[in-house]
Amino acid sequence: MGIKESIKKLIPSFRATQPIIEYGNYLSQKIDMLNNRLDEIDYKNEYLFWLSQRLSNESSLEVKKRVFHEMPKATGELREIQVAQNMMLKMIKRICIENGIDFFLLWGTLLGAVRHNGFIPWDDDIDIGMMYHDYLKLISAITKEPHLEVSNYYNAGGSKIIKIKFSSVYSLYIDVFVFDYIDNNEADSLKHQQLIKNKFEEYKKIYALSVADYYKTHNIFHPTESVENDKKASELRDELIRNHPFYGHGNSICLSAENFWRTEIYSKEDVFPLIYDEIEFEGEKYPVWNNYNKYLLDVYGDIYCLPSKLSPPHSKERERDVIQSINLLKKQNII
Repeated sequence: MGIKESIKKLIPSFRATQPIIEYGNYLSQKIDMLNNRLDEIDYKNEYLFWLSQRLSNESSLEVKKRVFHEMPKATGELREIQVAQNMMLKMIKRICIENGIDFFLLWGTLLGAVRHNGFIPWDDDIDIGMMYHDYLKLISAITKEPHLEVSNYYNAGGSKIIKIKFSSVYSLYIDVFVFDYIDNNEADSLKHQQLIKNKFEEYKKIYALSVADYYKTHNIFHPTESVENDKKASELRDELIRNHPFYGHGNSICLSAENFWRTEIYSKEDVFPLIYDEIEFEGEKYPVWNNYNKYLLDVYGDIYCLPSKLSPPHSKERERDVIQSINLLKKQNII
C-alpha cells in the first residue's frame, strides 16, 4: 500500500468524522443528564437521612450539628496517632502562651474543632497558622525545647511545607502555615493575587528541580529537606517586599512566601482579633479566626453536608513508621 492510501486510511475525511463528532456530543449530553439525575438522587437520599435522624423540636441545622458531634471517635491505631498528635499540639500551645505567640487552628483541624470538638474521625493530621513575626518567635522558642524542632520540607511539586516535629522521629509532626500582611483593595485584589501566584509558581519550579535529583538518588518520594531551597525561600520573601510595596504590611493577609500553597487574600477583619475561648479541640480551647465560619464556608462549602467520600488519613502510607515512632517516644517518656 502506498503512502497516499495509508494516509487516507489513518485520517478519515470530514464527512466520515462529522457523524462521530455528533455522536460524541450526544453521548456528552446523556452523561450530563445522568450526572444531574444522580445529584438529584443524592440530594433526596441525604434529605431522607437527616429527616430520619431528626428529634422533635430540632431545626435542620441543629440535627446536623448533633449528628456530627455524636459521631464516634476513631479507634485502634488511628486513634493512637490522633492522641500523639494532640499531645504535640498541647506542647505547642504551651510554648506559644509562654512566649506571647499568636497562632490559630486551620483547614481540617478547624473543621474538626467546629464540627466534632476534636479530630474529624477519619483524619489524623493537625494544621495551625500564624503571622510571619510570630513564626520567627516560634522558631526561636522551639530551639529551647529539648524534644521539638522546626523543619522545612519540599515535595515533588515544589511546595514548601513547614513542620514542627519531635526531634527523635520523622513521622510525627504538625503542619505550620505562615501568613504575611498585604496592602490590598478590591480594585487591585485580583492583580495582586495573580502576581503572587506567578512568583510562587516560578519558585515552585525551582524547588521541584532542586529535590528531583535527591528523589532519584535516594529512591524516595516523600517531602525532603533542602538547605538550598531554604535559602531561595528566604530570598523570595525579601524580593517580594523589596519590589512590591503592597507586600509585607497592610489591611489583608495571605500565605507567606515562606510556605505558599494557596493564593487567596483574606481581610484582616476576618482574622483579627482572634477568638480564644469559644472553639474546643479534644478537650481544650484554641484560638481561631474572628470570622472562622466564613473561612470554613470559603474552603469547604457547607460543612454539615454528608461527605461524598472519606479520604484516607494522611498517615495511611506511613502508618507503620508512625506507630513505631509513637512507641519510641513512649519508651523515651516524651509522650
